[in-house]
Amino acid sequence: MCIGKYGDVPNMPEFPRGKGPEVFQGKVMHSLDYCKLDEEAAETLMKDKKVVVIGYKKSAIDLAVECAAVNRGPGGEACTMVIRTLHWTVPSYSIWGLPFFLFFSTRFSQFLHERPNQGLLRSLACHLLSPVRRGVSKFIESYLTWKLPLEKYGLKPDHPFVEDYASCQMAILPDNFFAEADQGRILFKKSSRWCFWEGGVVLDDGTRLEADVVLLATGFDGKKKLRSVLPEPYRGLIVDSAGVMPLYRCVCSLFFSTRFSQFLHERPNQGLLRSLACHLLSPVRRGVSKFIESYLTWKLPLEKYGLKPDHPFVEDYASCQMAILPDNFFAEADQGRILFKKSSRWCFWEGGVVLDDGTRLEADVVLLATGFDGKKKLRSVLPEPYRGLIVDSAGVMPLYSFCCGDALEKYGLKTRPSFVEDYASCQMAILPDNFFAEADQGRILFKKSSRWCFWEGGVVLDDGTRLEADVVFAGHRVRVLSLLLDHPKQWAQCSIDDRGTIHPLIPHMAFVGYTESVSNLHTSELRCKWVGRLLKGHFELPSVEEMFRQTSQETEVMKRTTRFYRRHCISTFSINHSDEMCEEMGWSSWRKRNWMSEAFGAYNNQDYKEDKSEQDDVLD
Repeated sequence: MCIGKYGDVPNMPEFPRGKGPEVFQGKVMHSLDYCKLDEEAAETLMKDKKVVVIGYKKSAIDLAVECAAVNRGPGGEACTMVIRTLHWTVPSYSIWGLPFFLFFSTRFSQFLHERPNQGLLRSLACHLLSPVRRGVSKFIESYLTWKLPLEKYGLKPDHPFVEDYASCQMAILPDNFFAEADQGRILFKKSSRWCFWEGGVVLDDGTRLEADVVLLATGFDGKKKLRSVLPEPYRGLIVDSAGVMPLYRCVCSLFFSTRFSQFLHERPNQGLLRSLACHLLSPVRRGVSKFIESYLTWKLPLEKYGLKPDHPFVEDYASCQMAILPDNFFAEADQGRILFKKSSRWCFWEGGVVLDDGTRLEADVVLLATGFDGKKKLRSVLPEPYRGLIVDSAGVMPLYSFCCGDALEKYGLKTRPSFVEDYASCQMAILPDNFFAEADQGRILFKKSSRWCFWEGGVVLDDGTRLEADVVFAGHRVRVLSLLLDHPKQWAQCSIDDRGTIHPLIPHMAFVGYTESVSNLHTSELRCKWVGRLLKGHFELPSVEEMFRQTSQETEVMKRTTRFYRRHCISTFSINHSDEMCEEMGWSSWRKRNWMSEAFGAYNNQDYKEDKSEQDDVLD
C-alpha cells in the first residue's frame, strides 16, 4: 500500500463545546483543502483579509508567505501565525560555509549517532563521541541564531537542533520569510492552546485575535489514515501502548517467550525428566519473578499509592492479567487527577458508590471496566445440551490441549513457524473435536501444495498430482494482490514495519511511505525494491518476535534521540537502515567506489541504483 503518511486525512484540533469552528463567523480551512484551490481562488480567499495561520512547520510557513505576498500594498492585512511548539528552521543547506550533508548524511557522521543493533563496541564509541554529537548540534544552532532573527521574534526553540532533525521536523525557509516579517506582514503569537470565538481566535492568555480566515496547518493523521483502510482486528493493532507503530522490529520477552525461559515453567504432558528439571529450577523461576518485581517497584510508585500486589508477578503473567501502563498514568496521579481506593466489594447509593469500609464516594459518572464474560458469550451461541457443558465443576472450560502433536506429525501438518506467529497473525484455528477422528477413519485426507489449478476433472497440485473432484471449496483467505497467493509463506508473518514497511501483526500487507527520513522519495524507492524482492522469494522475513524486537530497539533509539519519537523518522541512522535492507536483498551495503567517499560522501538515491548483477537477479 503506497499511501504515504501525509495527505487525505487532516489532523483536526478538538475543542470544548461552544469553542470550535461552529461559533466562528469567518472561514476555516485546513491546508489540505487550501492546496486544492487554484491561484485565483487562493488569492481571493486571503487578499485584504485578516488571516490567522495555525502551525509553524513547512505548510504553515509557506501559507504565511503566500498570504503576505497577496496582501502587499494599500488595504493589505498582516498574517498572524499562532505557534504551539517551536521548531528549528534552516535557510539553506549550508552551515557556516560547509555543506549540510557533512553533519548527518555521510557514513562517518552517522557513526556519531546511536542506531539499533549496534553492538558493544559501537555503543561504547557512540557514548564516548556524545560530546562531538552535542557539539555538532550546537555548531548548527550557533549559525542559525546568527543568520536568522530567531531571538528577535522569540522563535528560538528550547530543544537541540538534532531533536528536530532526528524526528524529520526541520523545515527549509523561503528566502523572503523574515523579510516579510520585518515589513510587518507576518506576525507571531505563541500559545499552547487556542479556541474560536465569533470574531476569530482566543489564545491561552486570553488574547483575542480578530480574523476573517483561519488556516489550519496542523498536519495529517497518518495513523487514522491507515486505520481507515484496514479491517478489524488489524485496525486496533496499528500502534502500541506508546502510540508508536512497530514497523518491523515489540519486545520478545527474554523472561517468558524464549524456549529456555519456558523450560522453567510447568507445562501439560511434560514427562518425568521435564517435571524433575522444572522442580529443581523452581528457585530460578521465583528469582525471575522477584527480579521483575524489583524493577517494577523501583520504576513505578506502587508502594506510594498502595498498588503493589501481594502475589508474585508470574501469577499475573501466567493468567494473562499483566497490563501495560500509558506513559502518563502516574504523572496524572502525581498531579492529583487520578485517585485510588481499594475495596473488595462496593455498591451504589443515590450520590455515588459505597465501599466495603463504608466510605462514600460521590460521583456523577461511574464507568465499569469490569471485563467481559466469555463463557456467557459462548453459552449464548450454543444449543442445549452443549450449553450446560461449557465449564466443569471448577468453573474452567475443558478445551483439551492445543498440542495435538502426534496427529500433526502423523499427517505432516506440523508447521515451521512457531505457534505465537500464527497467534499473532490471527491465523490460529480451533479444531472441531472429531477432526482427527474423521481423518483416522480415512474420511479426511491431506495434500500439501504451494500452488494449484483446475483441470476438467478436479484440481492439479504443484507436483502434477491430479485430484478428481465434483465440488471444490476454496477455504483460503482472500488476497488483494495475486502475487501474494504465490508467496503465502513470507506474508504469513507480516506486520507493519519490516524495514519500515510491514506490520508484524497485520498479514498480507506492506505499507510504503510511512517511515520518514530526510529524503522520503529515496526511502520509499528503496523499500519498493525491497518489497519486490520479498515477493519474488529472494529472502524471507524474520519471525514476528524478531521483527517486534527490532522495532522496539528502533523506538528506544528514537526515544533517546528526540522527544518527538512517535514520528517514525530514521534520519540519524538512515544509512544503517539502508545497509540492512541491501544485505537482505543480497546487495553490497557499501555503495561508494572508495573508502574516502564511503566515509565522507553524502548518500542519496543515486547510490542505490542496481548494478548489472543486481538487475539480472531481479529479472531471473
